[in-house]
Amino acid sequence: MLQTKATAQYPRMPKNVRRRNFRMLSYVAFGLITLPVLAIGQTIWGLREDAIQEAATNTGNIAVVLSEQLARSIQSVDIVLTDVRNGQRRKQRQRRKNSISIQEVVIYLRS
Repeated sequence: MLQTKATAQYPRMPKNVRRRNFRMLSYVAFGLITLPVLAIGQTIWGLREDAIQEAATNTGNIAVVLSEQLARSIQSVDIVLTDVRNGQRRKQRQRRKNSISIQEVVIYLRS
């Protein structure tokens, strides 16, 4: 093997030193890749929790709005049914008055 000026200045590293350096470099690379992945995962998890909380709040708000609308609808139906009932009662009273009047007419005519 030809020895150049560069190799003469820097002798070849022993194999165990190269392995140790490679392992250290591998650990550093693994750490540099893992830390951002963990940070991204934590950020996504936090955003997920925020979205769940917002969805729960929105669901509660929608439930309140729907219950108020349902209460108004039921009130409207109740008013209509009350008016129908009162109208029927008025008609029954009127019929009773008319039947009494007819009876009085019949009695009057017989006399």
